[in-house]
Amino acid sequence: MSVDNVLYLHGFNSHPDSPKARQTCDACARLASRPRFVAPVLPNRPADAFAVALEAFDSLKGPTLVIGSSMGGFLATCLAERRRIALLGLINPAVHPVRLARGMVDVEQVNPITGARSRVEPCYVDQLLELDPPRPREPSRFTVLLGGCDEVLDHREALRFYRGARVLVVPGDNHALGAYPRLLPGLLARAGLIG
Repeated sequence: MSVDNVLYLHGFNSHPDSPKARQTCDACARLASRPRFVAPVLPNRPADAFAVALEAFDSLKGPTLVIGSSMGGFLATCLAERRRIALLGLINPAVHPVRLARGMVDVEQVNPITGARSRVEPCYVDQLLELDPPRPREPSRFTVLLGGCDEVLDHREALRFYRGARVLVVPGDNHALGAYPRLLPGLLARAGLIG
Protein backbone atom coordinates (compact mmCIF):
# COMPACT_ATOMS: atom_id res chain seq x y z
CA MET A 1 0.00 0.00 0.00
CA SER A 2 1.17 3.50 -0.79
CA VAL A 3 -0.63 6.58 0.48
CA ASP A 4 -1.46 9.62 -1.62
CA ASN A 5 -1.65 12.10 1.27
CA VAL A 6 -0.01 12.94 4.56
CA LEU A 7 -2.17 14.81 7.06
CA TYR A 8 -0.22 16.27 9.98
CA LEU A 9 -2.13 17.24 13.14
CA HIS A 10 -0.09 19.38 15.51
CA GLY A 11 -0.43 19.40 19.28
CA PHE A 12 -2.31 21.66 21.65
CA ASN A 13 -1.01 25.23 21.61
CA SER A 14 1.26 24.43 18.67
CA HIS A 15 1.18 25.24 14.96
CA PRO A 16 1.88 23.79 11.48
CA ASP A 17 5.21 25.66 11.60
CA SER A 18 6.41 23.56 14.55
CA PRO A 19 9.69 21.69 14.03
CA LYS A 20 8.09 18.24 13.62
CA ALA A 21 5.49 19.55 11.18
CA ARG A 22 8.21 21.26 9.11
CA GLN A 23 10.39 18.14 9.19
CA THR A 24 7.45 16.07 7.95
CA CYS A 25 6.61 18.57 5.21
CA ASP A 26 10.24 18.71 4.06
CA ALA A 27 10.55 14.91 4.03
CA CYS A 28 7.38 14.60 1.92
CA ALA A 29 8.66 17.21 -0.54
CA ARG A 30 11.82 15.13 -1.10
CA LEU A 31 9.91 11.94 -1.92
CA ALA A 32 9.68 10.81 -5.54
CA SER A 33 5.95 10.10 -5.13
CA ARG A 34 5.29 13.64 -3.82
CA PRO A 35 2.34 12.89 -1.53
CA ARG A 36 0.05 15.81 -0.83
CA PHE A 37 1.02 17.24 2.56
CA VAL A 38 -1.64 19.03 4.59
CA ALA A 39 -1.17 20.55 8.05
CA PRO A 40 -4.16 22.64 9.14
CA VAL A 41 -4.05 25.20 11.93
CA LEU A 42 -5.93 23.53 14.78
CA PRO A 43 -7.70 25.78 17.29
CA ASN A 44 -7.09 25.09 20.98
CA ARG A 45 -10.79 24.42 21.64
CA PRO A 46 -11.06 20.60 21.26
CA ALA A 47 -14.41 20.45 19.40
CA ASP A 48 -13.20 23.07 16.93
CA ALA A 49 -9.84 21.33 16.49
CA PHE A 50 -11.58 18.04 15.75
CA ALA A 51 -13.94 19.70 13.26
CA VAL A 52 -10.95 21.21 11.40
CA ALA A 53 -9.11 17.86 11.43
CA LEU A 54 -12.21 16.04 10.15
CA GLU A 55 -12.75 18.59 7.38
CA ALA A 56 -9.09 18.37 6.34
CA PHE A 57 -9.22 14.57 6.22
CA ASP A 58 -12.50 14.54 4.28
CA SER A 59 -11.02 16.92 1.68
CA LEU A 60 -8.31 14.42 0.75
CA LYS A 61 -8.79 11.83 -1.98
CA GLY A 62 -7.11 8.46 -1.76
CA PRO A 63 -5.30 6.65 1.07
CA THR A 64 -3.95 8.95 3.76
CA LEU A 65 -1.28 8.69 6.44
CA VAL A 66 -2.41 10.72 9.44
CA ILE A 67 0.41 11.84 11.73
CA GLY A 68 -0.57 13.38 15.05
CA SER A 69 1.65 14.85 17.74
CA SER A 70 0.49 14.97 21.37
CA MET A 71 -3.07 16.41 21.23
CA GLY A 72 -2.87 15.83 17.48
CA GLY A 73 -2.36 12.14 18.28
CA PHE A 74 -5.55 12.19 20.32
CA LEU A 75 -7.40 13.85 17.44
CA ALA A 76 -5.97 11.30 14.98
CA THR A 77 -7.25 8.50 17.20
CA CYS A 78 -10.67 10.18 17.30
CA LEU A 79 -10.61 10.38 13.49
CA ALA A 80 -9.79 6.68 13.26
CA GLU A 81 -13.02 5.91 15.12
CA ARG A 82 -15.08 7.82 12.56
CA ARG A 83 -13.24 7.38 9.27
CA ARG A 84 -11.33 4.65 7.47
CA ILE A 85 -7.70 5.76 7.69
CA ALA A 86 -4.99 3.81 5.89
CA LEU A 87 -2.28 4.34 8.49
CA LEU A 88 -1.69 6.47 11.57
CA GLY A 89 1.57 7.68 13.08
CA LEU A 90 1.33 9.07 16.60
CA ILE A 91 4.07 11.04 18.34
CA ASN A 92 3.74 11.04 22.13
CA PRO A 93 -0.07 10.97 21.80
CA ALA A 94 -2.26 12.42 24.53
CA VAL A 95 -4.35 9.59 25.98
CA HIS A 96 -7.47 10.86 27.76
CA PRO A 97 -6.27 14.51 27.75
CA VAL A 98 -9.30 15.52 29.81
CA ARG A 99 -7.20 14.73 32.90
CA LEU A 100 -4.63 17.34 31.89
CA ALA A 101 -7.29 19.86 30.87
CA ARG A 102 -8.98 19.73 34.29
CA GLY A 103 -5.77 20.98 35.89
CA MET A 104 -5.22 23.70 33.29
CA VAL A 105 -8.59 25.48 33.33
CA ASP A 106 -8.11 29.26 33.32
CA VAL A 107 -4.32 28.89 33.11
CA GLU A 108 -2.85 31.20 30.47
CA GLN A 109 -1.09 29.46 27.59
CA VAL A 110 1.42 31.08 25.24
CA ASN A 111 1.90 29.49 21.84
CA PRO A 112 5.68 29.03 21.44
CA ILE A 113 5.45 29.37 17.65
CA THR A 114 3.07 32.33 17.23
CA GLY A 115 3.23 34.02 20.65
CA ALA A 116 -0.59 34.02 20.82
CA ARG A 117 -2.06 33.93 24.32
CA SER A 118 -5.10 31.91 25.33
CA ARG A 119 -6.70 30.18 28.31
CA VAL A 120 -8.05 26.68 28.73
CA GLU A 121 -11.79 27.20 29.05
CA PRO A 122 -14.02 25.03 31.28
CA CYS A 123 -15.90 23.81 28.18
CA TYR A 124 -12.70 22.08 26.99
CA VAL A 125 -13.23 19.42 29.67
CA ASP A 126 -16.73 18.56 28.44
CA GLN A 127 -15.61 18.58 24.81
CA LEU A 128 -12.70 16.23 25.53
CA LEU A 129 -15.00 13.86 27.41
CA GLU A 130 -17.36 13.81 24.45
CA LEU A 131 -14.54 13.12 21.98
CA ASP A 132 -12.64 10.58 24.14
CA PRO A 133 -12.29 7.44 21.99
CA PRO A 134 -12.17 3.82 23.14
CA ARG A 135 -9.04 1.74 22.57
CA PRO A 136 -8.42 1.37 18.82
CA ARG A 137 -10.34 -1.47 17.18
CA GLU A 138 -7.58 -1.93 14.59
CA PRO A 139 -4.34 -1.16 16.44
CA SER A 140 -2.26 -2.65 13.62
CA ARG A 141 -2.91 0.56 11.62
CA PHE A 142 -1.08 2.59 14.29
CA THR A 143 2.62 3.33 14.67
CA VAL A 144 3.24 4.99 18.04
CA LEU A 145 6.50 6.82 18.75
CA LEU A 146 7.13 7.56 22.42
CA GLY A 147 9.76 9.40 24.41
CA GLY A 148 10.67 7.27 27.42
CA CYS A 149 11.23 10.39 29.54
CA ASP A 150 8.26 12.46 28.32
CA GLU A 151 7.88 15.26 30.87
CA VAL A 152 4.30 16.08 29.81
CA LEU A 153 2.63 12.70 29.27
CA ASP A 154 3.27 9.29 30.84
CA HIS A 155 4.36 7.09 27.93
CA ARG A 156 3.20 3.97 29.82
CA GLU A 157 -0.40 5.13 29.42
CA ALA A 158 0.06 5.12 25.64
CA LEU A 159 1.69 1.67 25.80
CA ARG A 160 -1.44 0.31 27.48
CA PHE A 161 -3.95 2.19 25.33
CA TYR A 162 -2.34 1.32 21.99
CA ARG A 163 -1.66 -2.34 22.83
CA GLY A 164 -1.32 -4.25 19.55
CA ALA A 165 0.05 -1.25 17.66
CA ARG A 166 3.60 -0.94 16.36
CA VAL A 167 5.22 0.95 19.25
CA LEU A 168 8.72 2.36 19.57
CA VAL A 169 9.89 3.83 22.88
CA VAL A 170 13.00 6.01 22.65
CA PRO A 171 14.74 5.77 26.04
CA GLY A 172 15.76 9.15 27.43
CA ASP A 173 13.78 11.15 24.86
CA ASN A 174 11.21 13.73 25.95
CA HIS A 175 7.89 15.16 24.77
CA ALA A 176 9.54 17.00 21.86
CA LEU A 177 10.85 13.60 20.65
CA GLY A 178 14.20 14.76 19.32
CA ALA A 179 14.62 11.37 17.61
CA TYR A 180 11.70 12.12 15.27
CA PRO A 181 13.84 13.05 12.20
CA ARG A 182 15.53 9.64 12.25
CA LEU A 183 12.24 7.79 12.95
CA LEU A 184 10.24 9.57 10.24
CA PRO A 185 11.71 7.60 7.28
CA GLY A 186 10.49 4.35 8.86
CA LEU A 187 7.00 5.77 9.23
CA LEU A 188 7.00 6.96 5.61
CA ALA A 189 8.30 3.56 4.48
CA ARG A 190 5.45 1.82 6.30
CA ALA A 191 3.09 4.07 4.34
CA GLY A 192 4.70 2.87 1.09
CA LEU A 193 6.34 6.23 0.37
CA ILE A 194 9.94 5.02 0.63
CA GLY A 195 11.17 1.97 -1.33
